[in-house]
Amino acid sequence: MKTICSIQDGFSYPADMPFVEDMHETDLQGRKGSALCFFNPDVREFWTAVARDLCSSYDIDGVLLFNERNGPLLNAIGVSHAQAIDSAGVTCFCPHHERAAHSHGIDFQRAKEGYRQLNLFVQQALKDQRPSDGYYVEFERLMLTWPEIMAYNQLFDIGKSQILKDMYTSVKAIRKDLQVGFHIEHTNSFNPLYRATRDYAQLAELADFLKVVVYNNCGGERYVNFIHNICQTVFRDVPPGELMKMNNHLLNYANEAPIETLATAGLSPDYVLRETQRAVAGVKGKCRILPGIDVNIPTGEHSRKATPDDTYQATLSALKGGADERHPFP
Repeated sequence: MKTICSIQDGFSYPADMPFVEDMHETDLQGRKGSALCFFNPDVREFWTAVARDLCSSYDIDGVLLFNERNGPLLNAIGVSHAQAIDSAGVTCFCPHHERAAHSHGIDFQRAKEGYRQLNLFVQQALKDQRPSDGYYVEFERLMLTWPEIMAYNQLFDIGKSQILKDMYTSVKAIRKDLQVGFHIEHTNSFNPLYRATRDYAQLAELADFLKVVVYNNCGGERYVNFIHNICQTVFRDVPPGELMKMNNHLLNYANEAPIETLATAGLSPDYVLRETQRAVAGVKGKCRILPGIDVNIPTGEHSRKATPDDTYQATLSALKGGADERHPFP
């Protein structure tokens, strides 16, 4: 049995540890955020120091970076299954981000104003104040008027990749056979906008393995939550059931239960198969795919509860989809 340490990017504010208080993000209103800023040089050093310490002090076989954060655009419009819509609290607008924006040719002040305008759009949508041209058209108009919104969201992904590169380099400098993996969060299974920001071919250049979340039992509940979230903002004009049908086509899902029963049915083993196949095809043999299987992950009172056979069928589907059958570590 091999030992992999999971490093989770999560320190609440007020800080769990006093020394990270100054490392937190700054939101659109100038308030402290709940996560650490990727562009703060102390944050970069902190994460690499954690990885170096684990790999130097303990007889382990590698590390897994567990980061479940979305960029400001995705957070603003409600693209997650787990987070409430908080368009006024998107991050990060600290001086470190301002310098990073400048270095990547992004107008920081226009980006900030763009997110203020996006916040107004979201707040009006949540109050059911429909624009004359409809919610989706108004959203696209915002994207055309304020291209800095998308550019600033991409800056978040640049910062995240930077941390991944730092950690990989630091761990390999200690011992080349130590394995470095990245957790690919569940939002990747539901949201095509998020999926577009996670290029498996690029991630494969930074990792020895990817733990791709394919939790199918709790996935039904989570997928429904995502659809209801996005139907409060950009797709408010679209009935949730119809949007899910369209989204299934975009995600290449087939034979899943309708939105009315999906939480109790869960996603199928076929979903596990398809997502594993997609990941394997995406990395092009450059790293290993180790799907994260749903083993009794908690769900709501009326949602599906995992059984041993569910776990068996999901594992079998992952293997059929091309998950690495070899022992994952040398």
